[in-house]
Amino acid sequence: MLLVPAAQLFGLAIGPVAASLLIDGKDFRPVPEFAAASAAASVVLLGLFVLIARRRRAIA
Repeated sequence: MLLVPAAQLFGLAIGPVAASLLIDGKDFRPVPEFAAASAAASVVLLGLFVLIARRRRAIA
């Protein structure tokens, strides 16, 4: 629980930095694709964490 704010701050900091690496001159088309991939990865990770938490509760 204590690492959640740190993870949120890390995500807020790393997102724009990673997106800026995809911009080449005036071509910014990869940025929305990166944003969509990041959102999809977040949903997948959230689902994975929920499944792990449920399994741990079932075992205990």
